[in-house]
Amino acid sequence: MYSQVRVIILNYLRWGNVDAIVKALHPYCKITVINNDSNKKCMVRWHAAYDYPEAYKLILDDDMLVHPNSIPTLIDNCEHITGIMGYKGVNKANNYFDLSRVFNSEDSVDFLVGSVIMVRQSSLDKIRDKVKKIPFLVRGDDITISYLLKNKFNLDLQTTKCKIQLLPEKDTGLNLYKDHYKLRWNVIEKFKKLGWT
Repeated sequence: MYSQVRVIILNYLRWGNVDAIVKALHPYCKITVINNDSNKKCMVRWHAAYDYPEAYKLILDDDMLVHPNSIPTLIDNCEHITGIMGYKGVNKANNYFDLSRVFNSEDSVDFLVGSVIMVRQSSLDKIRDKVKKIPFLVRGDDITISYLLKNKFNLDLQTTKCKIQLLPEKDTGLNLYKDHYKLRWNVIEKFKKLGWT
């Protein structure tokens, strides 16, 4: 089962965290680390998913460690895509802070958050043309992938409960930018206008 999974870790200035993740998961899965020195934001990890043959891609932020024993659970729950975190209440919300967060429990969500996401490569292949057109610097990669897959397969997105360890954020991350949540909300509004929410 583990041989079907490629772990893709997006790194930005958190090498100690990456070392911990690699040490924990390398005995089980193949791993790719994207060293994002110039902070190309997050879409680069989805582009990278197409470069490897494994049937599943486990997308990890560099501040979250998922226990190896949770990887089979993620696979079992991954008809197309699942993750440990998401938000719901999009159609009732007026801004990002009106949304209800779901973290590390089993629930329906409107979109998944990129901290820990398992995606089936065959599903990702069905939206390849759209993904490959999205530039690296665009915000809300996880929101975009969620809605592209949700629309393509008419999905009810579900989160999965896993054994995880939070790693130090080390005063870095896109959530520290003052416009971060506004930019993410702009992505959501784009999909609202399309009628996809």
